[in-house]
Amino acid sequence: MDLKKVNNYAIQTQQVTNQKIEQEKNKEAVESPKNIEDQNNSKQDYVKMLNDSGVANNVNQTI
Repeated sequence: MDLKKVNNYAIQTQQVTNQKIEQEKNKEAVESPKNIEDQNNSKQDYVKMLNDSGVANNVNQTI
C-alpha cells in the first residue's frame, strides 16, 4: 500500500468533512429562529406597506 496515496486520501476526506461542517453551520445560521423572525417581520412589513398603499386592494379587486 502506498502511504503517500493513503495520506492524500485522508487529507481529501478531512477537507470534505470540514466543508460539510461549514455548510451545516451556515445552514443553521440561515435557519436560526432570529433570522426566521426577521424574515417574517420583513414579509409582514411588506404586506402592510402594500395594504397602506392600496396596491393590495387593487390586486384583489382585479381578481
